[in-house]
This record gives sequence, C-alpha cells and structure tokens, in this order.
Amino acid sequence: MQRNNILISTIALLLTFSFLFCAQPNPEVAEPNGYLFIIGGGKRPNSMMKRFIELADGFNRGKIIILPMASAAPAETGQYQEVQLCELGAKAIPSISSQKK
Repeated sequence: MQRNNILISTIALLLTFSFLFCAQPNPEVAEPNGYLFIIGGGKRPNSMMKRFIELADGFNRGKIIILPMASAAPAETGQYQEVQLCELGAKAIPSISSQKK
C-alpha cells in the first residue's frame, strides 16, 4: 500500500513539473511590417492595381515581385502582369516563373 502511494505521488509530481515546463508564455506579436496583397484569378481593375503599387511603394523605391506559379500559363501571366503594372507606373517588376520541363 505504501509502495502504491509513493508511486502515485511520484507520478503526480512528475506530471505537475512536466506541465510547468511545457507551458509556453504567450509570444509577443510583432507590429506589421508591410502588406501582403494576394491576387488570384478574376478581374484586376486599375484602381485595385494602383492601390497595390501604392502599398508597395512601387512608384518610387518599393519592390514588387510577381509569382505566377499557380497559373496554367505562368510565363504569359507573369509578362501580362509586368506590362499592366508598368503601364500603371510601377518600377522594376521581376516575374519569377517555375515551369516543369
């Protein structure tokens, strides 16, 4: 009986300490450092694209990168987006395309 009490006490103590050591403090949330503007399919009105360029500071020194991998024709989609953004006044827009060979 005493042996069972010692065993139960030891297990309870180990469980208590394991919960204490596993408890994670709430991580600090960093302040937002920019914007994420996800565009997928559908229409892209000029007003929306101008806002996109503005948020990226793409009229000046900001950087915009086009990742058209989800498109059925990524190379053509990337080129189309480059042209549209340049016509709206954006600067330096590389398009990164990954095509299966």
